[in-house]
Amino acid sequence: MHKIKKNFISFYLGFALKNPLVFSTLAIFASISWPLDLVLMPYLNKVFVDRVSQGGDIYYIVAPLSFLFVFKLVANLLNRTHDYLWITFLVDTQSRIRKFLFKYVHGHSYQYFIDHPSGKLSQRLNEVVRNFENLVGFFMELLIPLSIGMVFTIALTARISYIFALVFVVWFLFEILIAYSLGPKALEAARVHSNRSADLGGAIIDSILNAINVKIFSSPLRELGYIKKKDDAKCEAKKSSMFHSWRIRVVTNVIDSMFFIVFFFMLLYLYKIGRVTLGDFILIYGLYINFGRSMSWMGTRVAYTLESIGIVNNNLNILLEDYSMVNNTKRELEVTKGEIVFENVTVNYGNVKAIENFYLTIKPREKVGIVGASGAGKSSLLSVLMRFFDFEGDIRIDGQSIKMVTQESLRDNISYVTQESMLFSRSILENISYSRRDASKQDVDRSIELANATSFIKALPEGIDTLVGERGITLSGGQRQRVSIARALLKNSKILLMDEATSALDSEAEQAIQESMKNLMKGKTALIIAHRLSTISSLDRLIVMDDGKIVEEGTHKELLEKNGRYARLWKMQSDGFM
Repeated sequence: MHKIKKNFISFYLGFALKNPLVFSTLAIFASISWPLDLVLMPYLNKVFVDRVSQGGDIYYIVAPLSFLFVFKLVANLLNRTHDYLWITFLVDTQSRIRKFLFKYVHGHSYQYFIDHPSGKLSQRLNEVVRNFENLVGFFMELLIPLSIGMVFTIALTARISYIFALVFVVWFLFEILIAYSLGPKALEAARVHSNRSADLGGAIIDSILNAINVKIFSSPLRELGYIKKKDDAKCEAKKSSMFHSWRIRVVTNVIDSMFFIVFFFMLLYLYKIGRVTLGDFILIYGLYINFGRSMSWMGTRVAYTLESIGIVNNNLNILLEDYSMVNNTKRELEVTKGEIVFENVTVNYGNVKAIENFYLTIKPREKVGIVGASGAGKSSLLSVLMRFFDFEGDIRIDGQSIKMVTQESLRDNISYVTQESMLFSRSILENISYSRRDASKQDVDRSIELANATSFIKALPEGIDTLVGERGITLSGGQRQRVSIARALLKNSKILLMDEATSALDSEAEQAIQESMKNLMKGKTALIIAHRLSTISSLDRLIVMDDGKIVEEGTHKELLEKNGRYARLWKMQSDGFM
């Protein structure tokens, strides 16, 4: 995979050039309309004043006024056309950036989302999209046209006096020098502010998502204190960033004032001694007013632009991190039988080994239950099989190493019911059919029936079209889990993984879906994790894990006869629940 450019110029320019015709037209309009308005208006005023002062025929005086009137009409037409194109270009390009970043972020490994909370990622993504207008607008709508206007200004003033031309050049160079000398500290302050702002946004979202815990522990004031610390840090960073921007504006304003004094007295002196005409006076004064207003605006925009650059570059470095796991090939997994082989697999989470030197062969269509205490490595085993995390060693499905097939094709061939049932804030129908978009109504109804979810779904106000709220909050834990089971049933892959899939079901509901699950597993290879041993006691084989290794293996009957760890776990469960 080619390396993504994380510099804001390369990143934004790449998207801007997706529509080269509109971008080029905008650049041409900006390069023509503003410089002409900046320079041509003072020049036409000069011509008019000189002709009035010289006397002559009325048409001699009216001609520049007529040209001025036509110019204003044409300039307004160009500006309004430019505005229309800019709106279209801006909205379309921001949409492309948003969709690209959204897709790219979802390509990261699961570890990335553990390291970067969702609230922070959302804020970083939105900041990159939002600042496109500020940064591209600054360069294309201000800096480039102003530079072109500067060339015309120097050319015009040089015809009157090289001294004025030199003053304009020195003025422009001073502005650049200020940005160059004060810019780095402003960039660093903006980077710190970006991180603190993301911390605050993430903390607010995390607190809102855990509103039930805040109520359970009556801790709104504690949460307010936590947010206050984040907010204070963000405010201090914002003040620092704004101070550096303010310092740039102060320095540029002082320099602008100094050049105004120089211009005014030079003009007054040269007019008094007759070196410049009244028209020349009007021209140079008009150029100064236009150019000075533009330079003052640029000085203000430079401060905000440097802040935006720091924010965007910082966010791009995080959002566009290189993928820790990439597809090594475009080959897709083909599952014909469903044999799974773990060969010398080791999984590390930092310095902690979740699984070490793990060997296991699961025959085609074999149903294997996995038992063990919390932290034994059970969920990690399923996670690496799904390639949520990288690992050492090899895992093969029907002889194909899962490292040598695309991650998408691997996951397309596995139905997975997670321990925590995570639902979208959408309807029940959308949540269930998420696993198979082409599923018919009959297929959806059948999966609902097999998951023993028909009765509770029919009892809801809108039935299958009922919205379940954020993370399925309007449903009970057992209802959410049955929706998740129905979703996996609908996918109907040849390999089935279930991680505590019935843990939130009551005994009656669990018993009701046991036969359905047996029917579901027919003809499939299944790995099922369960603390409730009654769920898996009838499977073909059970393995007991501890510290990332298999410590016991056999059928339910064989393991009871061994009177080992599994037997002790079974005895601890008066009704099969540990």
